Amino acid sequence: MTTARDVIVKAIDDSFGRYSLHVAWELRDKIAELAWRELLSAPEPIRLNLAALLNPWRLIKTAPLNGTEILGAVILGWGPLILSWDDNEWRDQEGIIYEPTHWLPLPAPPSEDKT
Repeated sequence: MTTARDVIVKAIDDSFGRYSLHVAWELRDKIAELAWRELLSAPEPIRLNLAALLNPWRLIKTAPLNGTEILGAVILGWGPLILSWDDNEWRDQEGIIYEPTHWLPLPAPPSEDKT
């Protein structure tokens, strides 16, 4: 499993490699450890923002309740499903009611490439 520290180390390697610089293993590991400690001790809004970037699923209570279609995560093996809020319930396109716990906005449809 890739850890956050692994991601930091890779970013250091990639960044310095772009400039044909090689960072000694010990220095790289110390930089990664320092960055990791700083992230862990950052104020809560920063940590929550980072968590959202790493896991984009949002709590369902933050989903739009105006009929906008969303991608809903439904427990019990269903999902993700395209759902929208209708008559105070989350429904799929056929009107079946679900109880999602998390959601994502739907991605933009593919654009027509005219090249």
